[in-house]
Amino acid sequence: MQHDKRMAKDLYASQHGCHLNKNEGLYVRGSYYNKEKKVSVGAEYNKMKREAIKNGEQRVNISELGRRCNVGWDYAKKVASEIESSGRVIDPSEVYQTRDVPRGPGSIAMDQTDCFVLLFLYLEEPSRTLSQYVHLLAVLTGTLVDRSTISKWFKDAFPVSGQLCRPNKVPIDKFRPNNIMKAYDYLLILSQIAPGRIVYGDEKLLKGSELYNRKTRRNMFTGQVPPCFTHSDFRNTYCIAGFCTTNRNKTPVYFDIFQGVMDGDEFAIILEGAIASGFIMEGDVLVLDNATTHNGLMDYLWGRYGIFLLFLPARTPEWNPMELLWNALVQRLKLIPLCVLRDIQQDATAHAAHFVLTLTTHEEVDSYFTHCEKYY
Repeated sequence: MQHDKRMAKDLYASQHGCHLNKNEGLYVRGSYYNKEKKVSVGAEYNKMKREAIKNGEQRVNISELGRRCNVGWDYAKKVASEIESSGRVIDPSEVYQTRDVPRGPGSIAMDQTDCFVLLFLYLEEPSRTLSQYVHLLAVLTGTLVDRSTISKWFKDAFPVSGQLCRPNKVPIDKFRPNNIMKAYDYLLILSQIAPGRIVYGDEKLLKGSELYNRKTRRNMFTGQVPPCFTHSDFRNTYCIAGFCTTNRNKTPVYFDIFQGVMDGDEFAIILEGAIASGFIMEGDVLVLDNATTHNGLMDYLWGRYGIFLLFLPARTPEWNPMELLWNALVQRLKLIPLCVLRDIQQDATAHAAHFVLTLTTHEEVDSYFTHCEKYY
């Protein structure tokens, strides 16, 4: 009967990834008991020690200690040795820190030569996969490690975590001599203009599908993915034309949203509105990219309004603060609850974008300008 009970307990434990020791205590292979369990074993040891002294015995029965606490003999012996040597139960984390073993990410599996080779491979090509690092390290040094060891080394071996992230795509023709000379000319002109007189402009295509593209959890029982009910605005496409400035005498952002596709005439109408509202004034410098919708505006703005139009160098979107503003817009739109969007009867995407852009502050725009200046 006792044997049958143990078999039943052992079967139940194995179904949950656990095992039974000789004293019918549960444990997980490769894992340690927590501090609370260790303290309880230590308390029982002290109790048994007082009983042993009272009965005139010289030592505590470790096997009996293990049976009382449902732990193995080795674990009971370890706790007893700690109490006898240090007078207390040592925290498991403290035991780990005081072990006399090599430390650091991959320190046991890799030596300094391996770490140097990994660093050289990273500097040679930062976009390598973990599998490529494993293969090349084995070829160059003969050291065989798992991908998790490489990942932990990049994450913990340096002051800044070297985790994988999405890079900025840089076209190779950006560094043609002609493009570089234009970039120098642009920076020279920009350096001679008061920051408060500079206005950046750009357009953004916003689809309703981007706003309603939310993740959902798969049904744990059936495996089906539940549908996400969206607004009829799901398939609509909107265009936003916007301008930003660091001038504290104006609002930080001027924008206009409309349904459809942006063309030169539509952009010119929105630009006229920004000028009429006083956001862009005579003597200001308007910075735009080289999109076809901006062609033919230079002579018109200078001759009629006294506004100088400056074009960004080719392949330099990272120099335009409006790109950061659009990125912040998209990220904040994802935070709006779907129930709120469904309550909007018409043009939910446009209303949500208008709400987010209206809340943009001067401090945020200043940070976008500062961030772009790091790439000059």
